[in-house]
Amino acid sequence: FELRCKTPQVFLPTRYELPRLVSYIVGTEMVTLLPIQIHGLFLGSFASIVAPFGGLFASGIKRAYKLKDFSSIIPGHGGVFDRVDCQLIMGLATQIYFTTFIGSSVISRQRVLQLISTLAAEEQLLLYKELGDILRDTGLRA
Repeated sequence: FELRCKTPQVFLPTRYELPRLVSYIVGTEMVTLLPIQIHGLFLGSFASIVAPFGGLFASGIKRAYKLKDFSSIIPGHGGVFDRVDCQLIMGLATQIYFTTFIGSSVISRQRVLQLISTLAAEEQLLLYKELGDILRDTGLRA
């Protein structure tokens, strides 16, 4: 049994040219990093600056609804949300960051077919005709 897979670009070493001031300080003009390390640095910085505001966000929700805490899930423990408010903010930020900068932008044929199946029949027919026109114009269809 042999497992073969293509390593995503984000995990392959890449050479980067450092800005002039940074290269003067560290004594080298180029550095080799994995792109995922740069993404991790960004997310770590974001977490240390923004995630603590998750508590303030949760406090704002509690004030708006005149609640002492989110204790309806675990009475006497301040509620689960009080324990994980900054994690929820970071989870949302990480998902948005991943889909925007790291995730593959290629949509699979299966996903396209799934999306098409959600269209109304008239929209599917219109899409079929438009796709036929595009293929005819590119010479892929007789």
